[in-house]
Amino acid sequence: MHWVFGISVIYKTFTHLSSLFYPSFCRNCNKHLVQDSIFCDTCDKSVKQIASLYLPVTKTKDIKVIAVSNYQDPLKSLILKKSFDDVLACKQLANIMFEKTMLSSMSVDFIVPIPLHWSRFAVRGFNQSAVMAKTLSKKMQAYYFPCLKRKKRTVFQSTLSGKKRQQNVEDVFDVVGNNQEMVKKVIKDKNVLLVDDLCTTGATLKNAAKVLLMFQPKSIIAVVACRVV
Repeated sequence: MHWVFGISVIYKTFTHLSSLFYPSFCRNCNKHLVQDSIFCDTCDKSVKQIASLYLPVTKTKDIKVIAVSNYQDPLKSLILKKSFDDVLACKQLANIMFEKTMLSSMSVDFIVPIPLHWSRFAVRGFNQSAVMAKTLSKKMQAYYFPCLKRKKRTVFQSTLSGKKRQQNVEDVFDVVGNNQEMVKKVIKDKNVLLVDDLCTTGATLKNAAKVLLMFQPKSIIAVVACRVV
């Protein structure tokens, strides 16, 4: 048992020394953190949680959109870090989504990320929604299922007005490999969680969900870090 105690002491010493040389900082205000966390207490308390939204997808179907907060700091600052190749920020957003919403008590079978067009993926090197979905799949013990693709490169949604955002992503999603039978076999009568980082008008989530509904899942719920209200 002495060797176990010795390893424990070494580990605690190494952790303490690491915190001195590589201290933690708040991911929003850069304040030094004594504890290992994402935000300082002040920034964490400023996260104002919001109610879920029901987004109409077809005339008879809608999906519930769960969001942690409005699109404002400190979560906004994490979302914007994707433009600076900050993969860690995406993982941290997923952790916050899990901790500050009802996800921890939900039963989900498959988690589907909103895809990037291949050309944007090539430039960025990662898909923020995929990173978030993978992180959530581990926490929720659900299968990560990237079954959607973008058929065409679209204009950035942030540059368009509400109506044009809907037109921009109209009929833009399809199934990877055009393998509809496989996707139907997998998600039919299953609970699906659709993941993205931000919801503005809901056009992207709506059009992605429209494709998934063709395969008759039991339910589709969308989750985002922030929603513009």
